[in-house]
Amino acid sequence: MQMKNLPFIIILLFVATTVVSFTVLYPSGSPGGYTNSPADGHTCTVCHGGSVENVNNYISTNIPIDGYIAGNVYDITINYSASGKKGFEITCEDASNAKIGQFISGTGSKLVSSGEALTHSHTNNNNPSVWTFSWTAPVSGTGAVTFYSALSLGDSQVKLCSMPIDEDVSSATENLIETSWSMYPNPCQSNLNIQSQNNHTKTLQIYALNGQLLQYYEMTKEIKIDLEDLQAGVYMVLIQEDKHVFSRKLFKQ
Repeated sequence: MQMKNLPFIIILLFVATTVVSFTVLYPSGSPGGYTNSPADGHTCTVCHGGSVENVNNYISTNIPIDGYIAGNVYDITINYSASGKKGFEITCEDASNAKIGQFISGTGSKLVSSGEALTHSHTNNNNPSVWTFSWTAPVSGTGAVTFYSALSLGDSQVKLCSMPIDEDVSSATENLIETSWSMYPNPCQSNLNIQSQNNHTKTLQIYALNGQLLQYYEMTKEIKIDLEDLQAGVYMVLIQEDKHVFSRKLFKQ
């Protein structure tokens, strides 16, 4: 071997090693950060090379059309039809491109990036290939979020898909109102105290479990109710404030 060809051979070996490592290094999932989201800025082509195509509708969810409710857990499904081995990574970001929510892995998937993203745990050769997992919605007031996903098809094709999701603002308002009042003690023997953090007029009703209305009151900030005449058992307390109605179980001793 002539020494003058040695640098060229070294370069060829480096390129070959790099290509091989890109195609076989991550059969058990993406290392994270390759969804092409605004925060990630990269796609699977970094490892797989080949072409990139934007596609629609391979991400689906049971999040209602009105949007997610803070703290609720929802199902997310990736379903893609094509021959060949497939893998994916998905993440979720808010309007400021901050990672948001918490993924929960399912069959054939695992968490990456400290739970800020989720990827396949092994490539899938089925047609269609389906992965189902969960996502816990972020705190109230987060606003609209977007799911970003990159799916690798073979070693030469990358499919990109995004799915915007709104926050259910009406539910966020209801949750705020509901948590603004308290009822104690519960279980209760005689006097029941109900307090509110606002001065809005509210109606309060106590029902038996068969639907019979037993007591009715109007209140603003607080009220004390005498329950001596109620038999021991379980009752429902309904509070209506504006158009919102909330209920809690009352246990009478």
